[in-house]
Amino acid sequence: MVKMSIDSKSCLCNGMRVIITKLGNHITKAQVFSGKNVGNKVLIPRMTLSGSDVRTPIKFRMRQFSILLCFVMTINKS
Repeated sequence: MVKMSIDSKSCLCNGMRVIITKLGNHITKAQVFSGKNVGNKVLIPRMTLSGSDVRTPIKFRMRQFSILLCFVMTINKS
């Protein structure tokens, strides 16, 4: 699942469900399986996030992919 809005034109926004097809060092290739663009292949870059706390003398930066790991389980009670 995509964690933050990356590209609103291609509907790559918060909560978009994707299947990761290739995981690289700087970019992730995924296939969309929810929303309007089902089946489209998208590239998700690794983003640099920095803190905005002015009280600390050191500026912290973190590089991460903006995706979350999700599992789905279907229970069929017959």
